[in-house]
Amino acid sequence: MEKKKVYGGLIAVMFTFASLAVAVSMNNGSAKNVFETQAVNEIYQLNTVNWEKEIVSENPTATGSVFNGIDGVHFVITECAGTTDWHIKMWNTTNLSLVASTQYKMRVDFDVVSLTGENKLNFITNGNNAEGLWTDVNYSQGYNQVHEATFTATDANPTLEIHFGKTPGAFEVVVKRIIISEAVSGNVVRRTYLESDGDFANRWKAANHELDLCDASDSDVKALLRSYADLLPWVRENFDAMSDTNHYDGSSSTTLGAEVAYFAARHNVSFE
Repeated sequence: MEKKKVYGGLIAVMFTFASLAVAVSMNNGSAKNVFETQAVNEIYQLNTVNWEKEIVSENPTATGSVFNGIDGVHFVITECAGTTDWHIKMWNTTNLSLVASTQYKMRVDFDVVSLTGENKLNFITNGNNAEGLWTDVNYSQGYNQVHEATFTATDANPTLEIHFGKTPGAFEVVVKRIIISEAVSGNVVRRTYLESDGDFANRWKAANHELDLCDASDSDVKALLRSYADLLPWVRENFDAMSDTNHYDGSSSTTLGAEVAYFAARHNVSFE
């Protein structure tokens, strides 16, 4: 009986290998495609563009605070005297490295969290070496709003500016993401996600509570990795250096940067 079991097992194994050999020989192209699909690697470009922010109390007076927080840059204005208030602003300070004489589109995702009175928020774009960027559009209170402005780069490194204003009174606006794309092809060339390092760390840790990211869907993990790649350079550097406990490999402590590298490798994502 024992010999029959052994022989039967050998026959089953030989049959399995024979079936696989036939399948591969008959449909070699399909088998190759399967292996190639598993090896596909997505490349996420790390954001290298910094965006500065400020509120300067001059004439007209604008007072309040501005800070990186959950989802983006928060402008909390307690008083704003003019609709074209150049003292509430954001601008890029790192070279965009665009192609001169090429037309681009700047998309800004933002929330108007609050407005006092019936007046709307003035959303203004302007800049240097960015021909056609000028816009002045009014927005009401509301979330997940989008402002787009098309411009031609007259230099490889234009300065793009975003200003806000309202007459009179207070408002709060959150600038969440800034995306620069080629106007004709639509290809995205620069992406910036403006969440703070501490808030993104809290979101990452919450998603990976008790190693939940190990069982999370491919799309959910990649969405976090995409946001990580879009962080401001200094925000990403600070996030990378933060420590975390109960790491996936059993160690008592690691850095969040090491966790990102691990899950990027698991999901065939690389950064450059």
